[in-house]
Amino acid sequence: MWCNTIQSAHDAVKTLKRSARVVLACEGESLGEETGRLSIISVATHDAKSIFLFDVRGLDSAGIQPLVEFLSSDQVPKIMWDGRREAIELRREFGTEIGRPWDLQLVDITSRKLRGDANERKDIKKQWHPLAAVAHMDLEGVHALTSINNVLKAHNIEPTSGEYCIAKSVSVALIRHDYFRHSTGNHKSHPLACTPAF
Repeated sequence: MWCNTIQSAHDAVKTLKRSARVVLACEGESLGEETGRLSIISVATHDAKSIFLFDVRGLDSAGIQPLVEFLSSDQVPKIMWDGRREAIELRREFGTEIGRPWDLQLVDITSRKLRGDANERKDIKKQWHPLAAVAHMDLEGVHALTSINNVLKAHNIEPTSGEYCIAKSVSVALIRHDYFRHSTGNHKSHPLACTPAF
């Protein structure tokens, strides 16, 4: 749903507040860089039944303020994949921090050891892996940041066109499932373990 009026933006935030968690992404030009310009804030309910596109340039302060307050609150976890750009742009544009952020890229890295070193070594040898070119070297303690598409491959998820949006946003919750299922109890103190289970 396109949100470019005060009423549509306010109605969208009401729906998002009822979601157990939301998926957050920002779009724009050169996001995260000094010349970056935020254009759209995309927020979806955890089941992807409602996806809202907030027109940052089209909404005035009264229209965007409820969203900014929602994103900065700890009320609902915000799921992201590599949320650095989102954090930079929201801080620069609105002077706010993301409340209760949950970056699945960090969850993926943390869960690799729990999923088994053998699996990680096997993935490194695959052509799509960012460390494939140096797989012959000693990579002890080296953690590759990889794309969400590659993580889906590592979990043997091959999304069809119909599933693709959901897979990109919430199916990587499989990582979190593995992380908590295999954890020995220390997960409660982990900074990413702040949200209800999927």
